[in-house]
Amino acid sequence: MLGQADLAHFFREMQYQLSAGVGVVQALGAMEAQSNPFLRLAIRRLREEASQGKPLSEAMAKFPDIFSPLIISIIRAGEASGKLADACGNIAGILERDLEMRRKLSMWTFYPKLLVVAAIFIIFPFRPLMLGILMGNKWALYEGLKYIIGGALLFALYFVLVRLIIPPRVYIKIVDVLKSALPGITSLARRYALARFLIALSHLYSAGVSPSESLRLAGESSGSPEIKKKTEEIVQRISAGERLSNILDRARILSPSAVNMLRAGEEGGRLPEALELVAQRLEEEAVVSSHRWIIGASIGFYLLVALILAYYIISAYSGYYSQLLSNP
Repeated sequence: MLGQADLAHFFREMQYQLSAGVGVVQALGAMEAQSNPFLRLAIRRLREEASQGKPLSEAMAKFPDIFSPLIISIIRAGEASGKLADACGNIAGILERDLEMRRKLSMWTFYPKLLVVAAIFIIFPFRPLMLGILMGNKWALYEGLKYIIGGALLFALYFVLVRLIIPPRVYIKIVDVLKSALPGITSLARRYALARFLIALSHLYSAGVSPSESLRLAGESSGSPEIKKKTEEIVQRISAGERLSNILDRARILSPSAVNMLRAGEEGGRLPEALELVAQRLEEEAVVSSHRWIIGASIGFYLLVALILAYYIISAYSGYYSQLLSNP
């Protein structure tokens, strides 16, 4: 399975090769031997078409499951400006930044996820196992073991689906949709989506992609249906020559302070840097909020599991002693 880390490594290596003066065909040939097997076939096809004089962006468009429209647009802009190495670096930067944030979130949520897994293997089989042990009920013991086996099979199925069947890009989109639907983390998901939107927009502007196309592609890469819809609505305004900061201000996509930072960047001719700075601040705010939410959710879930187990223990012993008293 091709992961985001493999794709980021590919573009970072392409940047190094092209910056050193290596040709596109030679760089692809060098990357082919050391790439992920799923990516190797695509690189071979890219090398063959590049050796025939075809643009790299045109060849990449034939692999939509690997190279997104965002990637293809940045490569196309890099080819047009003669800065293909910088374009590969921009793509690698987008992928690496998003990957780093997802790794941090995965690390921070490890303990809550561990609690959920433990709860599945403890709460559901706990009551029948307790009854089976106290009352010698073999059927109850069988029910408890069935829950344990069923939970193990569910996790095995999850691993197979996520790691072997569902493409990473599709899985990421599913997770993003679930995050936006869960109570308590909707605002967090929006901040991360806004950060991804601004990072992509910054790199697209730096690569020389047109403002309207940059907005559209950044909206798609944000992973937020809300942001994507709003960017589609304001593309026509930016095409008319209106300032980006004014458009985003009226669309209520960013806070007033963030809009002021973008306006200052536009006036100073440093819009990509301003976009990057706003994205960094959004990420920092999201990190602080994530830590608070994770700690609160972990404590709340831990107390809930403890209360459920206490209820099961009390009810099991109550039933056991009631049976002893009724059968002297």
